[in-house]
Amino acid sequence: MIVSSPMTILCIALAMLVIACSAPVEPLLSDERDGVAIFGFSPGAELRQQDDAHLAGDLAAMAEIGAAWVRLDVDWSVVEAERGRYDWSANDRLVDAAIAADLDVLGMLAYTPAWARPPGTDDKHPPIDDEGFAEFAAAAVARYGPSGVRAWEVWNEPNSALFWSTGPDPAGYGRLLRATAAAIRSADPDATIVSGGLAPGLDRPDDGWLSPETFLDELVRAGALVDVDAVGVHPYSYPARPFDPDSAAWNTFLRLPALYELIAETGAGPTCLWITEYGAPTGDHDRAVSESEQAAMLVESLDAADRWPWLGPILLYAMRDFRQAPDDLEWNFGILRVDGTPKRAWHELLARRTERTGTDGAAPPLDVEQQPEATLAGGPDCRAGGHRGATS
Repeated sequence: MIVSSPMTILCIALAMLVIACSAPVEPLLSDERDGVAIFGFSPGAELRQQDDAHLAGDLAAMAEIGAAWVRLDVDWSVVEAERGRYDWSANDRLVDAAIAADLDVLGMLAYTPAWARPPGTDDKHPPIDDEGFAEFAAAAVARYGPSGVRAWEVWNEPNSALFWSTGPDPAGYGRLLRATAAAIRSADPDATIVSGGLAPGLDRPDDGWLSPETFLDELVRAGALVDVDAVGVHPYSYPARPFDPDSAAWNTFLRLPALYELIAETGAGPTCLWITEYGAPTGDHDRAVSESEQAAMLVESLDAADRWPWLGPILLYAMRDFRQAPDDLEWNFGILRVDGTPKRAWHELLARRTERTGTDGAAPPLDVEQQPEATLAGGPDCRAGGHRGATS
């Protein structure tokens, strides 16, 4: 991936486990929004490259189709490139623009400046000192909490060597997560803390990859999630749809109920899953999908979340294609093309919002035969999200 963009899924035959979910608890966040799935966008670090006019336009377009959230990178390697000197200017612009568009912000804290990692490594190397990263996180919360940023994600895809360059290390990430969670709580006791969104796929430790199940299980066993409110996951399923039965061997979206069961059965720590990235690329690549198929996949994921109360916000990657490169998967996840013209998904999401306008917010019926049994199971109601400053 490129900072926040999705990876190609590793497809290796493995049986899928789907488990019904239970243990109702209080919702994580609540406000005046309806009880159906809350969604938003994870536009990636490329958002920083937009001028003010295009930035405001894209954020307004998100709100227009009903988005409630935007995930913004808060990159330590950019903010504190020189030790002890913070430059918040790039993030100030993004946060101010998001708030002006009436979007809740999930701040994604990640990546290591050169002075805080071994020589010759890149920014995806974990910090030498966990407390240094935690101190940066506390500074970010102190800066943006008063503006209404109340939700924070700690790192991005730590189960992949592409974003945790020493190779997946649940124990090492768990130490970083606990130190950072404590620092966030000290700055904002009511903040919502989300663990780093886990990359999809199956176990390939020799290739620097652990499945979400394996990584999460080790975090649970180590007690690393006790201070976390939600577990982040990136259940990309392309080119398959979220509930394509032929993809059961590798489809992370299909395994979301099993992931929820894994955390719910502990009786402590997080009670919700947040999808902090999900999407599908269009274009000419052999793993890309058509624009109509992209639209169907996004709508299906949101409709499924209507029936999974333990699932928090779904953040779609991405709002806009950032380059004119139809043969490159990484640059074609947008629901808008590079020139801002809408793909089919834009129209479908707008129609989905229109259907709910002036109604009681009830979700449309699903084809239950194509959904896991756990779709209709009980659990916490994590679907009420935001608005800024609202907590349970």
